[in-house]
Amino acid sequence: MDLRSAYLDALGVQQWLLRTPVAAAARDVQWLIVAAGPLATADGLPLPEPDAGGQMLTAMLRGVGLAAEQAYVLELPDVEARRLVQQALDQWQPRVMLLMGEGAVRSLLPDDGGFATLRGVVRRWPGSDVPLVITEHPAQLLQMPAGKRQAWEELKLARACWLENAGN
Repeated sequence: MDLRSAYLDALGVQQWLLRTPVAAAARDVQWLIVAAGPLATADGLPLPEPDAGGQMLTAMLRGVGLAAEQAYVLELPDVEARRLVQQALDQWQPRVMLLMGEGAVRSLLPDDGGFATLRGVVRRWPGSDVPLVITEHPAQLLQMPAGKRQAWEELKLARACWLENAGN
Protein backbone atom coordinates (compact mmCIF):
# COMPACT_ATOMS: atom_id res chain seq x y z
CA MET A 1 0.00 0.00 0.00
CA ASP A 2 1.47 3.37 -0.98
CA LEU A 3 1.64 6.31 1.43
CA ARG A 4 -1.31 8.13 -0.17
CA SER A 5 -3.51 5.04 0.11
CA ALA A 6 -2.44 4.55 3.73
CA TYR A 7 -3.43 8.14 4.57
CA LEU A 8 -6.79 7.82 2.83
CA ASP A 9 -7.42 4.50 4.54
CA ALA A 10 -6.60 6.02 7.93
CA LEU A 11 -9.06 8.83 7.23
CA GLY A 12 -11.75 6.32 6.28
CA VAL A 13 -11.91 7.46 2.64
CA GLN A 14 -12.98 4.58 0.44
CA GLN A 15 -11.15 4.47 -2.88
CA TRP A 16 -13.17 3.31 -5.86
CA LEU A 17 -11.38 1.64 -8.72
CA LEU A 18 -11.89 3.71 -11.84
CA ARG A 19 -10.54 2.20 -15.03
CA THR A 20 -11.33 1.24 -18.58
CA PRO A 21 -12.70 -2.28 -19.17
CA VAL A 22 -9.51 -3.95 -20.33
CA ALA A 23 -8.04 -5.63 -17.27
CA ALA A 24 -9.88 -8.80 -16.31
CA ALA A 25 -9.66 -8.76 -12.53
CA ALA A 26 -11.64 -11.25 -10.46
CA ARG A 27 -14.29 -8.93 -9.04
CA ASP A 28 -17.91 -9.40 -8.16
CA VAL A 29 -19.16 -6.49 -10.27
CA GLN A 30 -22.83 -5.82 -9.60
CA TRP A 31 -23.14 -2.27 -10.95
CA LEU A 32 -21.68 -0.74 -14.09
CA ILE A 33 -21.48 3.01 -13.51
CA VAL A 34 -20.91 5.10 -16.61
CA ALA A 35 -20.03 8.77 -16.34
CA ALA A 36 -18.59 11.49 -18.50
CA GLY A 37 -16.57 13.85 -16.41
CA PRO A 38 -13.87 13.99 -13.79
CA LEU A 39 -14.22 10.64 -12.00
CA ALA A 40 -11.06 9.06 -13.45
CA THR A 41 -7.76 10.07 -14.93
CA ALA A 42 -7.29 9.99 -18.71
CA ASP A 43 -5.72 6.52 -18.57
CA GLY A 44 -8.51 5.11 -16.40
CA LEU A 45 -6.40 4.84 -13.24
CA PRO A 46 -7.75 5.90 -9.84
CA LEU A 47 -7.77 9.61 -9.18
CA PRO A 48 -4.57 10.80 -7.49
CA GLU A 49 -6.64 12.62 -4.89
CA PRO A 50 -10.33 12.06 -4.20
CA ASP A 51 -12.13 15.08 -5.62
CA ALA A 52 -15.49 16.33 -4.46
CA GLY A 53 -17.34 14.47 -7.26
CA GLY A 54 -15.60 11.22 -6.37
CA GLN A 55 -16.41 11.71 -2.70
CA MET A 56 -20.05 12.40 -3.61
CA LEU A 57 -20.17 9.19 -5.68
CA THR A 58 -18.66 7.21 -2.81
CA ALA A 59 -21.26 8.58 -0.40
CA MET A 60 -24.10 7.87 -2.85
CA LEU A 61 -23.06 4.26 -3.37
CA ARG A 62 -22.43 3.64 0.31
CA GLY A 63 -25.93 4.98 0.92
CA VAL A 64 -27.45 2.09 -1.04
CA GLY A 65 -25.16 -0.52 0.54
CA LEU A 66 -22.76 -1.01 -2.36
CA ALA A 67 -19.15 -2.02 -1.65
CA ALA A 68 -16.27 -0.74 -3.79
CA GLU A 69 -15.57 -4.15 -5.31
CA GLN A 70 -19.18 -4.39 -6.50
CA ALA A 71 -18.93 -1.30 -8.71
CA TYR A 72 -17.10 -0.79 -11.97
CA VAL A 73 -16.84 2.88 -12.89
CA LEU A 74 -16.22 3.66 -16.54
CA GLU A 75 -15.41 7.21 -17.55
CA LEU A 76 -16.44 7.72 -21.13
CA PRO A 77 -14.16 9.21 -23.72
CA ASP A 78 -15.81 11.11 -26.56
CA VAL A 79 -15.13 8.34 -29.07
CA GLU A 80 -16.06 4.67 -29.01
CA ALA A 81 -18.30 5.12 -25.99
CA ARG A 82 -20.84 2.47 -27.00
CA ARG A 83 -18.12 -0.08 -27.75
CA LEU A 84 -16.47 0.47 -24.36
CA VAL A 85 -19.77 0.14 -22.53
CA GLN A 86 -20.67 -3.03 -24.44
CA GLN A 87 -17.21 -4.45 -23.66
CA ALA A 88 -17.72 -3.72 -19.96
CA LEU A 89 -21.20 -5.28 -20.02
CA ASP A 90 -19.87 -8.42 -21.72
CA GLN A 91 -16.93 -8.67 -19.35
CA TRP A 92 -18.65 -7.98 -16.03
CA GLN A 93 -22.29 -8.90 -16.69
CA PRO A 94 -23.54 -6.44 -14.07
CA ARG A 95 -27.01 -6.58 -12.56
CA VAL A 96 -27.68 -2.89 -13.15
CA MET A 97 -26.21 0.00 -15.11
CA LEU A 98 -26.19 3.57 -13.82
CA LEU A 99 -25.64 6.34 -16.35
CA MET A 100 -24.45 9.50 -14.61
CA GLY A 101 -24.78 12.88 -16.26
CA GLU A 102 -25.96 14.48 -19.45
CA GLY A 103 -22.61 13.88 -21.19
CA ALA A 104 -22.87 10.12 -20.72
CA VAL A 105 -26.46 10.13 -21.96
CA ARG A 106 -25.57 12.16 -25.06
CA SER A 107 -22.70 9.78 -25.84
CA LEU A 108 -24.73 6.61 -25.43
CA LEU A 109 -28.38 7.45 -26.08
CA PRO A 110 -28.27 10.40 -28.47
CA ASP A 111 -31.66 9.77 -30.08
CA ASP A 112 -33.73 8.91 -27.00
CA GLY A 113 -34.88 12.39 -26.01
CA GLY A 114 -33.63 14.96 -23.57
CA PHE A 115 -31.75 14.18 -20.39
CA ALA A 116 -34.54 15.35 -18.07
CA THR A 117 -37.16 13.18 -19.81
CA LEU A 118 -35.01 10.04 -19.50
CA ARG A 119 -34.51 10.26 -15.74
CA GLY A 120 -36.49 8.36 -13.11
CA VAL A 121 -37.53 5.44 -15.32
CA VAL A 122 -35.96 2.00 -15.64
CA ARG A 123 -34.85 1.33 -19.19
CA ARG A 124 -32.88 -1.55 -20.70
CA TRP A 125 -29.53 -1.29 -22.40
CA PRO A 126 -30.23 -1.86 -26.12
CA GLY A 127 -30.05 -5.55 -26.98
CA SER A 128 -29.85 -6.76 -23.37
CA ASP A 129 -31.83 -7.27 -20.19
CA VAL A 130 -29.54 -5.07 -18.10
CA PRO A 131 -31.64 -2.45 -16.29
CA LEU A 132 -30.48 1.08 -17.01
CA VAL A 133 -31.14 4.02 -14.69
CA ILE A 134 -30.15 7.58 -15.56
CA THR A 135 -29.21 10.13 -12.93
CA GLU A 136 -27.23 13.32 -12.50
CA HIS A 137 -23.43 13.39 -12.38
CA PRO A 138 -22.08 13.84 -8.82
CA ALA A 139 -20.11 16.95 -9.79
CA GLN A 140 -23.32 18.55 -11.06
CA LEU A 141 -25.09 17.72 -7.79
CA LEU A 142 -22.41 19.63 -5.92
CA GLN A 143 -23.18 22.70 -8.02
CA MET A 144 -26.95 22.17 -7.81
CA PRO A 145 -27.75 20.74 -4.35
CA ALA A 146 -31.50 20.99 -5.04
CA GLY A 147 -31.12 18.05 -7.44
CA LYS A 148 -29.90 15.67 -4.74
CA ARG A 149 -33.40 14.49 -3.78
CA GLN A 150 -34.22 13.38 -7.33
CA ALA A 151 -30.79 11.76 -7.70
CA TRP A 152 -31.36 9.86 -4.44
CA GLU A 153 -34.72 8.57 -5.75
CA GLU A 154 -33.00 7.43 -8.95
CA LEU A 155 -30.27 5.73 -6.96
CA LYS A 156 -32.93 3.90 -4.93
CA LEU A 157 -34.55 2.85 -8.22
CA ALA A 158 -31.21 1.40 -9.39
CA ARG A 159 -30.85 -0.36 -6.03
CA ALA A 160 -34.30 -1.93 -6.43
CA CYS A 161 -33.26 -3.26 -9.86
CA TRP A 162 -30.03 -4.60 -8.35
CA LEU A 163 -31.87 -6.41 -5.57
CA GLU A 164 -34.49 -7.73 -7.99
CA ASN A 165 -31.76 -9.21 -10.19
CA ALA A 166 -29.84 -10.71 -7.25
CA GLY A 167 -31.37 -14.12 -7.92
CA ASN A 168 -30.34 -14.18 -11.59
